[in-house]
Amino acid sequence: MIGGFRYRGTQNPDLYGAYIFTDYCSGRWWVLKEKSNGTWASTEVANLSDYNYTALGEDANGELLVVGFSGKLYWLDYVEVVPTAVPSDVTGCTLTPNPTQGVFELTLGLKHSAAVTLVLRDALQNLVSTQNLEGQNLQMLFDLRDQPAGVYYLHVETAEGRMVRKVVKQL
Repeated sequence: MIGGFRYRGTQNPDLYGAYIFTDYCSGRWWVLKEKSNGTWASTEVANLSDYNYTALGEDANGELLVVGFSGKLYWLDYVEVVPTAVPSDVTGCTLTPNPTQGVFELTLGLKHSAAVTLVLRDALQNLVSTQNLEGQNLQMLFDLRDQPAGVYYLHVETAEGRMVRKVVKQL
């Protein structure tokens, strides 16, 4: 465990007061936030096991830094991606299995036949795949077997809006 810091910077207002920590061995990162009832909830936000980082730090402005094996400093840039509201033209959306060992299926129901764009991104918001489909009752298989374990986000865009669903790939 590398440990972490309580965020006090201004660049990522959604994180203010949250405790950010990581486990060096697994490469997993979490954000621990206080809820309105005084309890705390943690969310795994990334698996960076393919990146060589060795320490966390804080600059004079409270912004978090990550130190790479090479000695390079990286500033933390956090984009909160959460499951969003369902667009009005969507009647159902499931991802199974989730967590997955590699392959998962999206089942998407729409009120009427329409075009849908599916964008799958990793925890760092790097593009994994993009698919354009059309229909009313759609099914799509996604294969993450060649991707590292971690958190992925499936962006589903319809004529009525966009929603994001989290997918976890386990080892």
